[in-house]
Amino acid sequence: MPGNIHEVLVDLFRSRPELVAELLRGLAAPSVPRHDSVRTEDPDSVEIAPVPRRADLVVVFEEDGGAVLAVIVEPQLARDDRKRRSWPNYVTALGARHECAALLLVVALDADVARWASRPIATGHPGFDLVPIVLGPPAVPWVADRDLAARSPETAVLSALAHGNEPGGLEVVEIALEAAARLEPDRAIVYADAVLLALEREVREAFESMLTAKDYEFKSDFARKYIAEGRAEGRAEGRAEGRAEGQVEGQAQAKAESVLAILRARGFSVSHEDLARIRACRDLAILDSWIARAVTARSVSEALSSEEPKGPAA
Repeated sequence: MPGNIHEVLVDLFRSRPELVAELLRGLAAPSVPRHDSVRTEDPDSVEIAPVPRRADLVVVFEEDGGAVLAVIVEPQLARDDRKRRSWPNYVTALGARHECAALLLVVALDADVARWASRPIATGHPGFDLVPIVLGPPAVPWVADRDLAARSPETAVLSALAHGNEPGGLEVVEIALEAAARLEPDRAIVYADAVLLALEREVREAFESMLTAKDYEFKSDFARKYIAEGRAEGRAEGRAEGRAEGQVEGQAQAKAESVLAILRARGFSVSHEDLARIRACRDLAILDSWIARAVTARSVSEALSSEEPKGPAA
């Protein structure tokens, strides 16, 4: 099973190769031809003589037993100019092998990496410049629908990896973990690990605080395990900070940051006055009530009020 975000991205497409066709339809890419089957194959097939630097995944679309389109899928987490120089070779070798059109799909969940990958690659031959097809964050579907996530957990996990740190992304993360829980346990654990690993620390703490405030329990052992580990880590950090500055002081600061993280993750702009008020509060009960209200409040002022929390607007 994959053990890091790059390998998880490869595994998402390996597990559901039809995802390639679904994503290409939303990009400025040639249309996917009619086909009756989709399969993956050994990435070494893109080299006439395999070399250490090989493609990550090859997806082949077939009709009546013959290839009609071959797609090289390359998750790219960072810039790598040496890899870019190998991409034209991948495309030409794969097209020659299958005697059909061949495309390069680069999956880049970082906007800067996506822009880098999108640049044309000059081969030196007149009229032969390769322009990679790049799936950047804006092109990744925003999966906040539980039915859609249940039909395609791979799409939901990809969405969480791309959008989890954006305003409103906590809902996408929650839905992705629910969908992943329906997969076989080993794969579910790895996907959950990758999603939580991809979250910035502040967002991950906000996610854990949101689940606590909602008294939410995932219905799977793997999710409970990961959330429990996150909470235990937070408690350990709180104890260390408490020894240095006082336990109550450390807890108050942590809860204040959770309030801010939830509000920001939901897309609210926090004024300087409200920021100062939240961070100055040392009443743990008040901070707990703010955390609970921040999950469903329709404004910052409502989250910081003393009234009972309101449900989401109809």
